[in-house]
Amino acid sequence: MNKPIDVLMAPEADLPIDANPAAFVAASADGFVVPDAQLLFTADFVRSGHDLKLIGNDGAEVVIPEYFSNAIAPALTAPNGAMISGETVSLLAGPQFPGQYAQASSSPDTQPASIGKIGKLEGPATVQGGDGVLHE
Repeated sequence: MNKPIDVLMAPEADLPIDANPAAFVAASADGFVVPDAQLLFTADFVRSGHDLKLIGNDGAEVVIPEYFSNAIAPALTAPNGAMISGETVSLLAGPQFPGQYAQASSSPDTQPASIGKIGKLEGPATVQGGDGVLHE
């Protein structure tokens, strides 16, 4: 049975407006059917917490509540069967935490661990560091 998604957003406000439950229904546990194929394939995808917003060229906005709550994002399907995978939707919607990056160490001044020692050296030698600089 199709489960109605009854939250549509007015483009000029962040307040829910009454929606026709038939206007947006879940197809199955595997994904959602977006009744407007043009909106599905031309909208801007925006991550808003756990919700997904589809924003059309005309400013129309559709919100899919709790879309990103699952470990694997569900697919979005048009009435003609064309589909956008959940992985693609996640990429189009942008990162969960924009502007945050992983860092290899807690301090940029930390020297990397040594990978070995030279016990005895005869003659000239050249070493190239991780930054590409050559040392004799």
